[in-house]
Amino acid sequence: MCEPVSVARHAISKLNIKKGENLLISGAGPIGILAGQWAKAFGAENVYYFDVDPRKIDFCKKQGFLQYEKSVHIQCVLEGTGYADALSKCLEAIEPAGRMVLMGNPATEVCLSQNTYWHILRKELTVYGTWNSSYNSRQNDWAESLKAMADGLIDTKPLITHTFPLADCNKAFEMMKNMDNRGKVVNVAFAVSAAFVFGDHLGFTAGFAPEMLPAVIVGKLAGGVSAVVVALLLTRKEKV
Repeated sequence: MCEPVSVARHAISKLNIKKGENLLISGAGPIGILAGQWAKAFGAENVYYFDVDPRKIDFCKKQGFLQYEKSVHIQCVLEGTGYADALSKCLEAIEPAGRMVLMGNPATEVCLSQNTYWHILRKELTVYGTWNSSYNSRQNDWAESLKAMADGLIDTKPLITHTFPLADCNKAFEMMKNMDNRGKVVNVAFAVSAAFVFGDHLGFTAGFAPEMLPAVIVGKLAGGVSAVVVALLLTRKEKV
């Protein structure tokens, strides 16, 4: 689960959460839930969620998070849906001088009313953008994510609903396309148990051995179904 964990870390790290602050997250999908785990690790007092799907809120509660109510004080916000209604609700919820990260990738135009836009101005908010994750000498979200998972700081196990051997990948995708699964969040992990190296491409060597933790990527399929697929850990070859 390294890729979604890294995306969540990259977004949350921009908020510079201080110990005791409250965070509001719009969108209780896999990356949103992982972002909540990072926020707690960085010192957040409480992490609140809102989502159009009550089943996702129920799942968040089981993970120790809270449902947002207007009476709570919010210093930091992560907008994870890319929808105008959710962004408006976030801007209304955040306190003056608050900090917000925009992570949701819009599928349509995002328009704000004048009153909603005024929240940014009159509260003197700080708004950041985030895109994917960093893998460089200055910030390595992937290395930090692998360490956090190994140390038990980030727990991805509750997010995986099904596990298939790689040979059954077609069966897994057929299951996710099935109409019975539409409207549900389905996270599938493909288990790779044997050492695997598939060659050298574009200056990278990719592969992992049985003792290595394979990374997985959260992707989107039609009907709002999420899939988690294997991604091979890439290690750049040193130039001689």
